Amino acid sequence: MPHKLTNDELDQLAIPARFGGILGIIGVLFMYYDFWRWPKHRTVTNRMYQERHTLFHVVCLSWGPTNEGLCETQGFFVTFSILAGALIALAMGINMAAVFIVKWAKTPGELIPLEKYQVAFAWGASFLVGFPFMFVQINGKNAYSDVGWFSDDRLKMGTFFYPSWIIIAFDFVICGIAGYVLNKKAEEIQDDVERGTVATAIARSLAHLSLDTNKGLQSYVRKTNLHVVMFCLTYVFPTINRVQGMIDPTNQIFALYALQAFFASSRGLWTCLIYFYNMKYYGTHDVETTHHTHSQSGGAALAAGRTKSVTLPERNQSGSKEAIPKGKDGKEGLPKGKRPSIMATAETLNGV
Repeated sequence: MPHKLTNDELDQLAIPARFGGILGIIGVLFMYYDFWRWPKHRTVTNRMYQERHTLFHVVCLSWGPTNEGLCETQGFFVTFSILAGALIALAMGINMAAVFIVKWAKTPGELIPLEKYQVAFAWGASFLVGFPFMFVQINGKNAYSDVGWFSDDRLKMGTFFYPSWIIIAFDFVICGIAGYVLNKKAEEIQDDVERGTVATAIARSLAHLSLDTNKGLQSYVRKTNLHVVMFCLTYVFPTINRVQGMIDPTNQIFALYALQAFFASSRGLWTCLIYFYNMKYYGTHDVETTHHTHSQSGGAALAAGRTKSVTLPERNQSGSKEAIPKGKDGKEGLPKGKRPSIMATAETLNGV
């Protein structure tokens, strides 16, 4: 049976919207303080750029319809801010693809210089999309209506929901590919260490360093994936409500509007929960510092290898230690020409 929301129901929708907005603002402020107070928490996945739009969005939602000019301004800021968040999520997915698929960089930390350009593109593109609609009229009415956003569901879907779900799907695919690549790499490194195929103590140390770097990359992928999940959770109910409204515009479901009002305004809360969850279970172990530290450690190991070579007994196929051959001087060790090159071993471990 067709149903239109009554004035009382519209007034009731302000309750979950404002409650979610308050929780969202509190969550964002907690993250800002933690990010500002502890520099070591400023990891690749904790960059706050992608969350700065949250305050814009929450404040815009709390304005409410007052007059035509204010409603148009609110509609512009809503489009401007939430689309920027989606484009930042796209940049995160592209960065993962650059590291794990096309191999433009060895770690996400190497892409940090591009971060400012990605953020500028996200905000700039969002501005170019949202601003012209302040001067556009559809069927004799302003594109931004007194509800504080587009009155036409097709504009809502076309400017935000369709692009956002394409980006979410893209990010999930990239996260899946990255996870598969890292798991395969971890298995290869671990098998080499356990089977004893790493011939020297120095090279064995490099293998452990490579495994540690791989774990750092896995943490990066998991953190990024959680942010994508949060993005999905925030907009799944608004999307369902928009689609339902397009299919049956004469039937408005109060429960869907209430869920949309709460989740759309409380994004800062969910981001805050994921932020501190990452800090607790994945810590600050980050690939942008891991890569630098491991490079130093690897260099020290190679330098030590130039002055002293330590040869470990190798294992045969049955797993038992083989006797170490003695040289002409009677000392144990492989003949000089048959000793493995430390540099070649290190390059093999790093997949060069």
